[in-house]
Amino acid sequence: MLAGVKRGLSGLLSLAVLAGCAGGDSGSDPPPAEGAPRAVTEAIDRLERATIRRDFAAVCDELLTSEARERAGGQDCVRLLRSTGGDVRRPDIRVLSIRLDGERADVRVRTTAAGQAPVEETIQLEREEDGYRIAALDG
Repeated sequence: MLAGVKRGLSGLLSLAVLAGCAGGDSGSDPPPAEGAPRAVTEAIDRLERATIRRDFAAVCDELLTSEARERAGGQDCVRLLRSTGGDVRRPDIRVLSIRLDGERADVRVRTTAAGQAPVEETIQLEREEDGYRIAALDG
């Protein structure tokens, strides 16, 4: 999971954005998601908003599972995020697909940021008491 730290916006996702969370560039908007898919897209939306605000404490403390936070540096998570992702400009995530499997969700996304090529990745989320949290990234 930490391998992507060196790739700007992708690094932020590794350690743990969603204007246009529903994804796609088609002219028509899909119907609003409900239930688990909605909760998953809301988690991705929170990640993007925190990234835009450079609120790395929110990413580490509110969006990552405890295991992901440990892999992202534990108590140094915020500092590491700031040093690797602090220069990311105009981050955006487009959700391409969601696959639910019990308490887990795999979300295929296309991330972009100013000056960076788009990257497709899968963000793995786990449902916890307070909603879905980011567990891992599989590029």
